[in-house]
Amino acid sequence: MDLRLSHTKCLHTFFRLFHGSIRVLICILLSFCITRYSSASEFYDEWSSSIAEITCLVQSNDDMPELFSGTGLLVRSSVGAPFVLTAGHVIDDAIMISVEGIVLDQFGASIQFSFLLNQSDICNNTIPHPDSRIDLSLIHIPIDSIEFNPTPTAGTVLTFMGIAQSDFEYDFRADIGDRVCVIGYPSFWSAEGFSDPVVREGSLSWIGVHQYLGSCFALDLPSYPGNSGSPVIHLEYFSPGSSVVSRPIIIGIVISILKPFETDTVDIETFPMVVTSRINVGLTFALPCNYVVELLELANNRWH
Repeated sequence: MDLRLSHTKCLHTFFRLFHGSIRVLICILLSFCITRYSSASEFYDEWSSSIAEITCLVQSNDDMPELFSGTGLLVRSSVGAPFVLTAGHVIDDAIMISVEGIVLDQFGASIQFSFLLNQSDICNNTIPHPDSRIDLSLIHIPIDSIEFNPTPTAGTVLTFMGIAQSDFEYDFRADIGDRVCVIGYPSFWSAEGFSDPVVREGSLSWIGVHQYLGSCFALDLPSYPGNSGSPVIHLEYFSPGSSVVSRPIIIGIVISILKPFETDTVDIETFPMVVTSRINVGLTFALPCNYVVELLELANNRWH
């Protein structure tokens, strides 16, 4: 009888230790998965090759054209070269659009590409979102107008990287406080001698509906003029029905930055004197990706 009890206790101890070991192993694996993409630097090389810089010549009200810049995201298509997705206001009223990005040769070396759309080309190679409130547009890359630097030699095979449509999260499931990053080009970044896009990390701070923007969300991170059109990448995304963090996924496109503004306040001690103070808001607004799929459908139908 004592031997049976001893044997039973041994089995209970074994299974308890085995069960505990399994739990520890699962925790280690989950921890690995969660920290796999713990910072934007770990996938920067992969995603930065899909970011393009957009420069536009815009006709202003005083008849003097002005230069504006923004960011574009190369999105793979089934019709050849990828599209360039950006915020609509980046190219609104443009009389000339310049786009610069990179392609890769068969050896993985980067080659810069660029193309120029003049006023007559813009209408034929751009699609705004059908809902005028949605600040998104697509630019079609005209293959015959692309220039490369350096000029590729004969036999070179070039590949536009671009983001797959499966890299977008169309069913928005992010929560306030989730960690995100934005990749884009500050205004005239390349003109200052820099060639790589800039990454900023932060968190989701608001999700809701704006009276003018529609469904959108706000990011608590520093952005710059020129970041309009930048992708918002979720760093801790969970696949549906899974408790394991998957690879980063795009949840939206930057459309505006809530800049510092001036407001009039009343100083109680010096009343009725009005004191003007400057408030730094530090919020970036973005549109979710469900708006992107509508644009992609229009583009694929138009340039099939």
